[in-house]
Amino acid sequence: MKTPRKILTVPLVSMVFLAALISSAPIASAEDGCGFGFQSRATEDLADPDYVKTIPDPYGEFDSSKLYCYKVKWMDDDSNDGFTKIVGIRIGADSNDDDFGNAWDNLSIYCIKKKFEVYVWVDYAYSVGWSGAGQIRFDNQSAKNMPYILSRSLQSVMIRDSAGFVRNFAKAKKKVTLKINTTEYTKILAYPKADLLSYRAKFKKAGCTY
Repeated sequence: MKTPRKILTVPLVSMVFLAALISSAPIASAEDGCGFGFQSRATEDLADPDYVKTIPDPYGEFDSSKLYCYKVKWMDDDSNDGFTKIVGIRIGADSNDDDFGNAWDNLSIYCIKKKFEVYVWVDYAYSVGWSGAGQIRFDNQSAKNMPYILSRSLQSVMIRDSAGFVRNFAKAKKKVTLKINTTEYTKILAYPKADLLSYRAKFKKAGCTY
């Protein structure tokens, strides 16, 4: 299989560092019970600004079992090996989505050399050569085609119009939903917007704006 050199130059350089980041950082995703865009914790902290509500645990063994629900937030995902500085954030997909979300794979937004690169960490996405396409929908808008580039590790795809993706996500009210075919099954990934806008200053300082 022949590699299209011009298309893969930037993402392949980045993937060397991104693979290490994704394997070490924890996933920020919601859990069953609290609803889309929220995650449960074992303890209640009324002083935490992200605390939302307390509900009965639907899977609790005892009637007194409770879930303490908090807002999901993006996580910092930066790296600097002395040669390339990567400024990024990451969030996990939320299977509590009302549009049939069925997977938890991470979504990463990076600013590398003043350009956005957005990765969806799905294994063995469908492609012809190194190119493929899924579908994307912001909030309840009509679904659109989403071209992507398959990484050589086969563990992620990079959205071709990464800058456009970030801009549209920033304008969305609640979420983005992606549909990507893989060798396992068709994955429908729903990501909450959460506190995406709070990272504008961080990305602007690195040379990426939205």
